[in-house]
Amino acid sequence: MTGTTHRLAGISAGMAAVEILQMNDLKIQTALLTGCIIGSLLPDIDNPQSTISYKVPCIRAIYSLLQKMIRIFADLLPGRKKEYVKSSIGHRGLTHSLFTAFALPALILGLGKIVSFQTHMLSLGLMLGLLSHILLDLFSGGIRLFLPFSPYNVKMARIKTGGALEWIIRIGFMMVLSYLTIESIKELHIIDSILEMIFSNPPSMYTPTLEEEILWSLW
Repeated sequence: MTGTTHRLAGISAGMAAVEILQMNDLKIQTALLTGCIIGSLLPDIDNPQSTISYKVPCIRAIYSLLQKMIRIFADLLPGRKKEYVKSSIGHRGLTHSLFTAFALPALILGLGKIVSFQTHMLSLGLMLGLLSHILLDLFSGGIRLFLPFSPYNVKMARIKTGGALEWIIRIGFMMVLSYLTIESIKELHIIDSILEMIFSNPPSMYTPTLEEEILWSLW
């Protein structure tokens, strides 16, 4: 699947959570959706040609350095274990596993508590985005879903990346996202917050939050 399709899936998951959890605060919504977008793209950090690698090269550089360090360590292991470790950090490896989908948000949540920074919604969004990415890739050739515990490849279908079927899926997500957005507007979740923000702060004095800056840079 392409980055655009993954991004639409992540945002759709986030908007669904906004509706289900009845989130009325714009800052909470922004934090959640930021996490969803990051999570929907992050698994492909193992691919240097991916959207996340292009948009946020510093993250790709950090992951690349980590890959090199792990490969050096793997060279010290016997044959099969060496190949297993090296393949686990390749494309559609550990970053596409359920372990990462739950462990990484938990790590972010824990770090937030240590530095007294609220990361609950960001962590929830990150988990939803990661899970949405994993779900789509199950239908585009499969992934090793249970790494690092099992190397077994789980595949539901083999949809061609950028093909006609992916476009149909993309349009489906756009329709879902449009519906969820309209529902949010109907319930005045977003409009009230935007109006409050506009009239309580002069436009020239408004400074975007960190989550908003990340959200726009990834979009």
